[in-house]
Amino acid sequence: MYIRKDLSFNHRADLDHEGIEILRIELFLPKTKPILIGVTYRPPTQQDFYSILDFVFSSSNDFLQYETILLGDLNTNVLCSKSYPLLQWFNSFMNMFNLTQVIKEPTRICSTSSTGIDLILVSDSDKISQCGVIHTTFSDHSIIYCTRKLTKCYFSSHNTVTLRSAKNYNKENFQARLLCVDWTPVILSDNVNNAWVCFKHLLLSVLDSIAPVKQIRIKQRTQTWMDSDILQAISERDKAFYKYKHDKCQDNFETFKSLRNHVQQLVYKAKKDFFTNSIKQNKTDSKALWKTLKSLGLPSKKASTDSSSNICLKINDNICFEKKLIAENFNSFIHLRKLPTPPYSSLNSGVIRRSRVMKIHYRTFLANHATLDILEFLNLIYLCDFLGSRTILTLRSSTIRWF
Repeated sequence: MYIRKDLSFNHRADLDHEGIEILRIELFLPKTKPILIGVTYRPPTQQDFYSILDFVFSSSNDFLQYETILLGDLNTNVLCSKSYPLLQWFNSFMNMFNLTQVIKEPTRICSTSSTGIDLILVSDSDKISQCGVIHTTFSDHSIIYCTRKLTKCYFSSHNTVTLRSAKNYNKENFQARLLCVDWTPVILSDNVNNAWVCFKHLLLSVLDSIAPVKQIRIKQRTQTWMDSDILQAISERDKAFYKYKHDKCQDNFETFKSLRNHVQQLVYKAKKDFFTNSIKQNKTDSKALWKTLKSLGLPSKKASTDSSSNICLKINDNICFEKKLIAENFNSFIHLRKLPTPPYSSLNSGVIRRSRVMKIHYRTFLANHATLDILEFLNLIYLCDFLGSRTILTLRSSTIRWF
């Protein structure tokens, strides 16, 4: 087995077995669960190959949890029109573990026959973009290949999940339909694998009639302050940007720039109004206020430590993260302006102690400027962040300016 040197993998020796020739690895791709890839060979005279392979798959839950790809010379002609015991064992193994054989062409061609004995078994066929056979002149076996899709992150794409719809399901109807099913093929089957396949087919057919499988779209979780005007402006901005990228026209660039600034203004205003209203509604109720702050993203006391503090202040053009120094500057500013001391803080030697100002861990970089009065700020939110992410406060003579 050859593996490209820039790919990460682990050799899964725990999945090997002395009774068969098999080698397995665990491949790691970005933003993807581990993929189990194996190569194997079945000698033409080995009859217990699929029973051993069944045991190997059943001995580990990884084959059920992770995507699996198994390929090799299995010496089992899947293109044969007649059924024979070895092909039946192969099909039972495939059905048991929900595998799909993706090679549909002959892989060994000679003067008297054409057989498909080099196979690729996959657990997720929808993730295979292409597969096929490459005929060669240096061997009587052709090369088989498959290409696995890469997982890419698409912005603004819809998220869907597959589930069963229980809208029309009820216990009595389900039991009644099960009683109407003819279970004779399952009872009279002399092979446990065939009995399982038949039972599974009959059970799923009843379940599909009552609770069919369907895909539903998961709505994107948007921010509470997002409204239809912002979404419409974002759509117009994106269209203008695409048009500019297509023809590189200066007029289109100016249009895009104007729409971009308009979106930023709408977002800024919507955030400011939302956070201001949320705080004003609960400013007289301490419990409700802090509950609102936590819903807006304020970390809890347990999650807030001195080492993880996010509060910072821009003092003399330098960003400061030291709590004591930040408190001293706020304290001196309050005394300088002769503002009343907030009721929730206590002063000791010129330093604000145990103030909720020090318990707010936010840093928000804003695209636009907003000047707010410090007294209004303290009465409303104890220096709470109006816009939600990372905040840098610049101390001025009578205002706090957000950047």
